[in-house]
Parts: sequence; structure tokens; C-alpha cells
Amino acid sequence: MKSHKRYLLAVLTSALIASSISEAAIINGHDWVLNLEYRQFTPDNPPWSRRLYVCNADIAGNCEDASYWNSLTPDAGWETNMARVRLFDSGTNNLPTPPDGVPGTIEYQGYTLRYAGDFESATVIAFGPQGPTVMAQVARDTVLTYDAGTVIHEVSDPDDNKYVLFTAVVQAAELVDLTAENSLAALTLPEGWLYSSRTLTEALVVPTQDGVATVFSFPGLAFQRYDVAEVPLPGTAWLFGSALLGLGLKKRQRK
Repeated sequence: MKSHKRYLLAVLTSALIASSISEAAIINGHDWVLNLEYRQFTPDNPPWSRRLYVCNADIAGNCEDASYWNSLTPDAGWETNMARVRLFDSGTNNLPTPPDGVPGTIEYQGYTLRYAGDFESATVIAFGPQGPTVMAQVARDTVLTYDAGTVIHEVSDPDDNKYVLFTAVVQAAELVDLTAENSLAALTLPEGWLYSSRTLTEALVVPTQDGVATVFSFPGLAFQRYDVAEVPLPGTAWLFGSALLGLGLKKRQRK
């Protein structure tokens, strides 16, 4: 049972978004932004709950080299989440105040990381050829923006709720071109779930709801639920995207 729980923890996909960015090597002709996480297990809701730290890319050269990150051995009671690429074009993350006694910044194997929130709960909904799929609740206050012209990958559940892909392990970006439509069509999803992809004709803005993100965690891929009704009209989308530029954020890739 312990080994089974460790396996489930190992396949949980990325669920926290850093407030700043770092860049990976060119993969399939694209310069992707990296998402690096270090997680501390907590007793709140075992085996799922953990405290999340993200690499601080405000420090030059601090958050690079996916291969080196993936080779690190975590300290006891911690895990390193595999390096991931970000599918969204820009985003904001209001970093929370750490609980009493919890450091806001830590050092790990030469990396400086910042406290970014807590992974609260998860439920296994299916087991497939690649491993279990999980529905998770993550306490974070984020807004993800996908620009017009960006290819997005989505899944829908049996109730037709929509989830958009926001991170993928580096190996997935190496295996398929994530900027191309239908590149994930071979996914074996749970019964009743459907995959689709499209090129956006206007910006898609995906906020969390009341500070909690609902994440469909497929092995190596993470999709966030969003309300279709919240997609802004073209004018609103343009204004919102322009406002983000003032926060020093950056596109996820350069073609």
C-alpha cells in the first residue's frame, strides 16, 4: 500500500504556477518556459496534501536546466516535481503569506524557491495505461491567459465541464509538438471524457475560483477547469492581456 501511495504521489501533475518565469532549452523548435516545483508532504490530508515551493526566476540563472532538476534527490519528506513546460502565454500568481513558522523562501540544491501555496486534496478517478488520473483541488490565486493564435488542448468530462492544458512534462514536449492541433489525440482518457484542440481566435482567460483551482491530473499533463461563460469578449480580452504586460510577464515561447 505504501508503494502504491508513493506511485500516486509521483504521478500527480504540476498544479502551482510561479509568479515569474524561467526558460528551458529549445524543444521541438520552441523555447518553452519551465515550471519547477519542490513539495513538502504535510499531515493535513495524507497522502495528498503537501506544501508547495516554486523556483524564483527573478534571480538570473536560478531556474534553468530541466535535466539537472530532474536528477536531484529530494530531502526526506519532500519531492521534486518533474520539470514542466507551460502552455499558457502569460499569467499572474498572487503568492500567499506563509503560515506561522513556514519559511517564505528556501534553498534547495543551489536553487532559491518561494512558498506558493498548498495542495489540499485529490481523488483518483480512473486508472489507464499511463497510470492513474486524478482530480485535485489546489489552493492558489492565479490567472492564466492564452493569446489569440495559440493552440490549446482541452478535455471535457461526462458533464461537459471544460479543462485546458496548462503544464506538461518536458518529455511530452519532446515527444510531440504541443503547439500543433490534435498532437495529444492518442491520449487514453477515462470513460466519458473527450479530447479536443483548437487555435484561439481571441484570448482565453482562466482564473481560479475563490482561490481554488480544480485540476484534472493526467500522467505528465495538468488541465485546469474553467467556466466557458467567463471567456471575455474580444475587446475585454485585449484590455486584460494588455494590462498583464505591466506586470513584467512574458510569452511562454518564441517560435
